[in-house]
Amino acid sequence: MSALGALGAIDEAGADKDVSGETTAASEDGQGLVDVFLMVCPRFPLQRLEPPSVGLGDSATTPSASAADVPADADADADTDADTDADADGARARSRAAESGGLPSPAAPPPRFEPDVLWRYPLEGLAEAEVVIPLFCFPEGVEAWRTEEEVGDLADEPRFHTFVMTTGEKERVHGSALWFFEPVEQADERYDDLREAAGEAGVAADRRLYSPKCMCLLSAYPFVRVHEHYLRQLFGAFRHGSELPLESYVINIVNEVPLPRPGSSMRLHCTGEIPCHLPDETDAPLFEYSLRPLFKRLSVASLLELFECALLERKIIVRSREHALLCAVLEAVVACLIYPFQWRHIYIPVLPVQLLHMVDAPVPFIMGVPAPLLDDRTAQSIPDLVFVDLDRGTVRVGEELPGSLLPLREQLSSELGLIAHASRDPEVSDADLVARTKRLFMGYFVNRFADYGHQIIVPSLPRGQSVEDLVYDIEDVFD
Repeated sequence: MSALGALGAIDEAGADKDVSGETTAASEDGQGLVDVFLMVCPRFPLQRLEPPSVGLGDSATTPSASAADVPADADADADTDADTDADADGARARSRAAESGGLPSPAAPPPRFEPDVLWRYPLEGLAEAEVVIPLFCFPEGVEAWRTEEEVGDLADEPRFHTFVMTTGEKERVHGSALWFFEPVEQADERYDDLREAAGEAGVAADRRLYSPKCMCLLSAYPFVRVHEHYLRQLFGAFRHGSELPLESYVINIVNEVPLPRPGSSMRLHCTGEIPCHLPDETDAPLFEYSLRPLFKRLSVASLLELFECALLERKIIVRSREHALLCAVLEAVVACLIYPFQWRHIYIPVLPVQLLHMVDAPVPFIMGVPAPLLDDRTAQSIPDLVFVDLDRGTVRVGEELPGSLLPLREQLSSELGLIAHASRDPEVSDADLVARTKRLFMGYFVNRFADYGHQIIVPSLPRGQSVEDLVYDIEDVFD
């Protein structure tokens, strides 16, 4: 029996809701824990990626995926994802230089290509899936191949990141992507194309080639823990073999695993049990990320600057080498720090290279940009930009903010500092850190706005009405 069994669900009351048998509607409205599954790979025939120029006027530049664009003073303990990729790029340059008898050139990054959907389930619905979603799976463009020496542990240790996109109906879709490299066999229909392209790039004909793939889950809700666990289990079945075809597992999670009822929890059992909770409309938004990377990368003062700029609806770009870090940090800003306010402007936590021109938008936005796609000079050319570099731990505000603009800053800073200090204690759970952070910022807003009804000037009121009749009691709302 495969390590990846059919998913089942147990509701909060403990009643067994195992759905591994016959196919049923995922929920009463047809919505389940996962809405769409996609398998993404390089587009064939290969189409070389031509990134757009960004910046204004004479400072417009074309981004490059070379390691030279990564900040030189980035954290030495950055995620292994970024370090492994940088090492592989260096190995690739050294390998090809050895074949040609020359020295490696740091200015020659590996070629990037357009991604495409290999297959998806279900086949209909979500028109953006075929065109837009692959860009988010490989936000820097996709490499068509790596040699065995260059691929490193990416053949056995896949990389996970999340992203958020907004549909034409202004609804947010949350994506979870797991990408990896697999060996290309001679029987593969892509083999001849890859071998020819690699040969043109100087790769010897006897080198074994590996090509990337990405498995992606889409949902209306950010069930990050469940999606990552399931994708890693699916990768194990995909890589090491299974009694059932991959499609069976995909149909199971899309068609047969229900969405929890709002305000309730359920436990999914696969290899171990995974808790899954869906807040109701009176709760704070669903948030399943860890806040530890946020506290590790930014000081309390920098966090408060970012918080203040979000409230002021500024243009904000967050940059990092680590794709997974971008979405985790920006989801923390919109779901933990500024809640109950909602960000209604452009929001793209992981910005693909094909959409890089959007950084020139003349409207407020929050975007996360992979470090190789945006250098310091280009960022400085964007007017009124708040630029957050997570790898350096810095926040650069285009316009100086008045020091007194954020009321009770010292008190908020002191209490946030206690939470940041607690984040370094492994005995403190991620859930506790999230709860304490939400409580702090929610309490801050309640203290500032609890008496807002008394600040409203009403020239005249209908007979028999008072100001209290026209406003909500905010303390009851947040009780």
